[in-house]
Amino acid sequence: MPSCPAPHAAPYPADSNDSVVVDAKPLSFAQAQQLRPLHRLASPWVVLKWQALVGLFLSVALAAWDSSTLGSALYGVAVVVVSAMVTARAMTQSSAKTPAQALLSFMVWELTKIVVAITLLVAAAVAVPGVQWPVLLLTMIVCLKVNWLVLLMHRPAPTQPPSRSTYPLQQHVR
Repeated sequence: MPSCPAPHAAPYPADSNDSVVVDAKPLSFAQAQQLRPLHRLASPWVVLKWQALVGLFLSVALAAWDSSTLGSALYGVAVVVVSAMVTARAMTQSSAKTPAQALLSFMVWELTKIVVAITLLVAAAVAVPGVQWPVLLLTMIVCLKVNWLVLLMHRPAPTQPPSRSTYPLQQHVR
């Protein structure tokens, strides 16, 4: 039976000639400005807008198929959009000074979003007469998956990569 290498063993021999050394240098302001268009961020408000629009479109489509589903479908959209709105508002107003504070704030507001969503789902039994759970859950799932659509829409446009001298990382192969 072959023995397994020790967990601390290096994946390559120590005298390997194909090691890569990377020298990292801080970006200058001009270099950062050149890279900024390649790394656009989607605003949480844009994501919310698309979630609401896709959810409304799906709700109308489901209501055209069966008119009794409109209330359940709209409530499913509301669960996603309202809970995400609470978190987006809090996170865009956050004044965290350290990475630890930012992480804690994110965790607290994500927990708040989950509590709001669960509360709205429990209230659905009372708020929506004759609630149709499959329709409500379908619209919730579709609205949640809109995040991927927004990320695809905010991809950087294909451009020629900046010249090698633009990047502060220089690789030296030994």
